[in-house]
Amino acid sequence: MRPAQRLAVTAHARQPHPGDEALDLRWSPDEARFSAPLLEHVWTGLLRCAPAELGERARHYAVRDPFGARRAAPVLSAHFGCRFTPEHVTVGAGTTGLLHALACLAAAPATVLHLAAHHPDLPLWARRLGARTVPPARSVEEAAARAARHTPSLVLAERPAVDGTLCTAEAVGRLADVLARTGDGDGLLVVDESYACYGGPQVSVAPLVARHPNLVVLRGVSKGYCAGGLRTGFALASPRATARLRNVAPPLAAGELGLHAALAMLAEGDVFAGLRARVAEVRPRFLRMLRAAGCTVPVPTPGEGDGNEAPWLPWTVVADDARTRTVLEHRRILGKEVCTVPPSPALLRLSVPLSDERERAVTEALTRRG
Repeated sequence: MRPAQRLAVTAHARQPHPGDEALDLRWSPDEARFSAPLLEHVWTGLLRCAPAELGERARHYAVRDPFGARRAAPVLSAHFGCRFTPEHVTVGAGTTGLLHALACLAAAPATVLHLAAHHPDLPLWARRLGARTVPPARSVEEAAARAARHTPSLVLAERPAVDGTLCTAEAVGRLADVLARTGDGDGLLVVDESYACYGGPQVSVAPLVARHPNLVVLRGVSKGYCAGGLRTGFALASPRATARLRNVAPPLAAGELGLHAALAMLAEGDVFAGLRARVAEVRPRFLRMLRAAGCTVPVPTPGEGDGNEAPWLPWTVVADDARTRTVLEHRRILGKEVCTVPPSPALLRLSVPLSDERERAVTEALTRRG
């Protein structure tokens, strides 16, 4: 398969149309109701501006703050409860845009190491630029051992990963320390926390940036906030790592209105308590029904007692095996293929039904006999 066909976004585009009778659990349309009040609040405040002021915002060309850092740093400091200066912040066109820029730092003759249960985009981009990729690790601990052997220029870790596993902050710190001791000490550890917003700012490793100059933490507003169309992402790193990133990241990548809205949402703090409460209520029932219906649910299952799992994610994973496929196809349930690479097993992602209507539909489908 050509690299462009293996990117996460093109994989989504290949997903089949569900049809009128299928129960589509690839996405979480009912998740949006939890973020809708916040979005309405943000946009209502913006629309209260006079038309001339809105026009001025749209015309503003932020050449004096081309990476959005001066405007974002105070908001991000308050959000994560630690001090960031503009020299710590780079704003890009979503986390995807920032990942693409970081791939440029891994051009030939660099070596890239990533974890198996991760999106493939950055390693694919890096390979196009001539970088060497080593076999992916199954955990952050294994990545630390491989980093000591291969001296990579860049290590990518998603937190949580697409299979729902959440490495600890201590493990991230140890991996950053290993990278600092290998090679010339310039290896970067990139932690993509796109999914971590569900757990609130308190679960982030962003405060570790102050202690690990080779750590880059990515955040955005696509997941949870349901505002991916704003195309606004944030990279938090030491001044030295920030300078390296800005050498390859395009300036003025975030639109003015999108940046304003994204910062307004982050300024509200942890807004996902209600969503976490609903996930905690529904998810155990959902997992029990999946198992009872015959689906292969990996053990340990996210949220069921393992300290390395993220119980607040509004989705779970099941094995993409013949048994599970048969169960889901018989009940006309669609799951999303997870973009992972070996040795990670093939997985399907199923959204937790959050609305009463979707939970009733899921219950009817999974408990159906015959």
